Amino acid sequence: CDAIREALVNQIHNWTDDTNCQQGGEKCLYHMISETSNMVKAYHVTPKAHYRDNLKFIFIKNPTESVQCEVEGYSASEIFYAILDFGTNYCNLHNLIVGSGLDNAPGYKEETSDSICTQYSSANCTRF
Repeated sequence: CDAIREALVNQIHNWTDDTNCQQGGEKCLYHMISETSNMVKAYHVTPKAHYRDNLKFIFIKNPTESVQCEVEGYSASEIFYAILDFGTNYCNLHNLIVGSGLDNAPGYKEETSDSICTQYSSANCTRF
């Protein structure tokens, strides 16, 4: 899990300023809060409206014989009315995974749904 955690932390640091969002999208304005061996906490600020979304990744080493590391990711908007957010909270996590290249790692598998992550099936992570 250490290499996965390090890849996510590096991607958060790579997208701290707004440089990557000057042509659109939201692959910018990520900020670290804390890091331990089994958890990363960060936040993302939306570039246009400046809403803050809190992120958390939990790393579980060897949850089964066939899985070396399981990662649970969470994103939640600080504003209570951001329920129908066009999949922004999903994209907060997805963009970091793709940006870090972890989606190409051997054995990578994503498990989510609209019931877990609002508007997951209609999310446009190129835009959000």
